[in-house]
Amino acid sequence: MTGSDIRQFHEKLGARFAVVHGVQVVSDYGDVSAEYDALHNTAGIIDLSFRGRLCLTGSDRIRFLNGQVSNDVKNLQPGTGCYAALVNAKGKIESDLNIYRLENELLLDFEPGLTESLLSRFDKFW
Repeated sequence: MTGSDIRQFHEKLGARFAVVHGVQVVSDYGDVSAEYDALHNTAGIIDLSFRGRLCLTGSDRIRFLNGQVSNDVKNLQPGTGCYAALVNAKGKIESDLNIYRLENELLLDFEPGLTESLLSRFDKFW
């Protein structure tokens, strides 16, 4: 399914959109109370395809990322993950993200619109 297919799917369901970090995301479907009741009483699916994702590979990926985030990456086992803040040298938060350790890579999941700035940062320090 392409991005336009997903958008059309949401539009057919009556989605209203909002902009988050320059990316259009589903805000709601017109009746927040009904949406809450449906989630509370049955089940729901959340489309997170708008979020940014990067994969870090290479033998030094764990040490490299561990020194830049607020959580402990080096002790993550394959198949586990953690929530962390990506901080600068002075400890200022640049982004929050979810980190998943896979067998041969680290998958980073973060807010939309930050991919280019994070790529630039990682290229600078890698």
